Amino acid sequence: MERCGLKVDQLIFAGLAASYSVLTEDERELGVCVVDIGGGTMDIAVYTGGALRHTKVIPYAGNVVTSDIAYAFGTPPSDAEAIKVRHGCALGSIVGKDENVEVPSVGGRPPRSLQRQTLAEVIEPRYTELLNLVNEEILQLQEQLRQQGVKHHLAAGIVLTGGAAQIEGLAACAQRVFHTQVRIGAPLNITGLTDYAQEPYYSTAVGLLHYGKESHLSGEAEVEKRVTASVGSWIKRLNSWLRKEF
Repeated sequence: MERCGLKVDQLIFAGLAASYSVLTEDERELGVCVVDIGGGTMDIAVYTGGALRHTKVIPYAGNVVTSDIAYAFGTPPSDAEAIKVRHGCALGSIVGKDENVEVPSVGGRPPRSLQRQTLAEVIEPRYTELLNLVNEEILQLQEQLRQQGVKHHLAAGIVLTGGAAQIEGLAACAQRVFHTQVRIGAPLNITGLTDYAQEPYYSTAVGLLHYGKESHLSGEAEVEKRVTASVGSWIKRLNSWLRKEF
């Protein structure tokens, strides 16, 4: 950031930033969990009753899926990542049996042809495992909130976002794990460069902009409030003095 001539004003939790760009006010009020699935972590933010109730970082995410592909098919990690992004599917039942994928080899060996169904058989179990980690965290939190007498139902379900949430079939795979409605979250309410920014990959970046804007506006409102209070106090003192003198 500083090399670009920008100064870091404050640090914001990635899951919170993502929620600013992908959630609606109705979802926050009804209860929702946003999961920002990146390469190295899954960042969780849970809202109920319009308030942020819980955040959590799980240190496993898309990179473990890439690693599984690399080891399962003997392909370089960089190629495994490309295969995951272009051809990956988190639900094998929706993949056609006649779909094939070219998999690069190592050591100068020629590439091989692989059924996409076989690729999905590696990807689906790992995504299911990752989502189960999130589900366990949600269930524990809901029990804690219930005991505290706080709203704990997630009536708006789960919103998955982030680069690793762009894989085909993820929403359907997640519904099997969470047993509730799931959607893939992309940045909302943006204008300009929409073809580039309206992807789950950019949720955190766009959310940071929303957060910065709201912080700036709330800061201005607070300054205005203090100025108004100061002026009001001065007028009261002036009136009091005038009464004493006249």
